[in-house]
Amino acid sequence: MNDCDRLVAQHGLCNGHVIRWRHRGRPDMADFLAAPGPPVRGHVDLRQCAVAECRFGINGRGLCAKHYDRWVRHGRPELETWIAQAVLTTSGTAECRMPFCTLWVENTTKVFCHNHQDRWERAGRPDPKAFVLDCQLAGSSAIDLRGLSPTG
Repeated sequence: MNDCDRLVAQHGLCNGHVIRWRHRGRPDMADFLAAPGPPVRGHVDLRQCAVAECRFGINGRGLCAKHYDRWVRHGRPELETWIAQAVLTTSGTAECRMPFCTLWVENTTKVFCHNHQDRWERAGRPDPKAFVLDCQLAGSSAIDLRGLSPTG
């Protein structure tokens, strides 16, 4: 596949794409290659709040935590109508530190957007720069030599 830089395993596909092809019932290879779906692993755009111009990450029902709370406080009216009438009352103080992410950081105590913050915390809160580098390497066929001791 042109967009995948992983090693070919079978049928001209990497192992991840072979698994996806099998899960789809082994369709004609030309049809599969025409629409293989999102990257097997790596960078995909994270969903942002459904309210116009809001770039906070999703919390629930397609809304960020702030808009979700407002929707609940308004008695959970019909969602699409409420979203169309909702206004952006606050903007993010900063963008996520992940270079490929365009979402806002939820507050000044956070380092990343909602989703990347959650992943960073589940990873044990490593050094943010190292975490960013790890995320940038995810899904690529790069070899990470950082853990090796220097020889000399």
